[in-house]
Amino acid sequence: MRDILPDAVVDSIRDRIVAGVTMAEEGYEFSAGDEDAVTGALGQSVLQRPVVFQSDDGSQWAWFIRYYKLRGRGKGAPEKHTGADGIFQIHVQSESGAVIRMKGLPFQSKKNWRGTNTKLAEQASDLLSSCGDGIVIDFTPSGYYAAHVESVAYAKGKRSDVAKGKRLPKLAITLSEFVECRLGKDGLYYDPETERFIDTDAPSAVTHVFDTGVRRVRNTVG
Repeated sequence: MRDILPDAVVDSIRDRIVAGVTMAEEGYEFSAGDEDAVTGALGQSVLQRPVVFQSDDGSQWAWFIRYYKLRGRGKGAPEKHTGADGIFQIHVQSESGAVIRMKGLPFQSKKNWRGTNTKLAEQASDLLSSCGDGIVIDFTPSGYYAAHVESVAYAKGKRSDVAKGKRLPKLAITLSEFVECRLGKDGLYYDPETERFIDTDAPSAVTHVFDTGVRRVRNTVG
């Protein structure tokens, strides 16, 4: 991202996401009774209306963060086909609206993941097959953590093998790596109308979407 955006813009996106995760962690107890509610609360905390940033050379950028809660139950529930609960997306657009860069990071949610979870291992494997990348988010009272789906699938859902005697990385750190383009897949995004992943082989949509957009706007100063 830093090859096409000013450092201050990338830093502002990262800082907003980290602040949103921290706020969601602090309010965990209020939605802890339901996994979807916890995920939804995280999305609401990360949500951000468009923010205009002006760099030292006068260039202006508008960035925003969106959260969508999508269909997760009923016949043909997309999660069953993709292994994903949701997706984080970063878009960068030119003044004309042309896409310069777009990345997606799908995820599966779990609350208080303990021991060996074979269903989670299957979901992680499905997510890796359908999207090529992704993370598992573990919501706990002590904080939110994340693991790469490949590690979860390889460990057959055994948390201790994934963590290797240590704590899993904090979700805020993992999402910072996504902003820095060390995680995620180029060209991956979600179409809410067709309920499908685009530019992947995924057969259908996910149950949650986080969408971060950056759009360069015309400089009217001077």
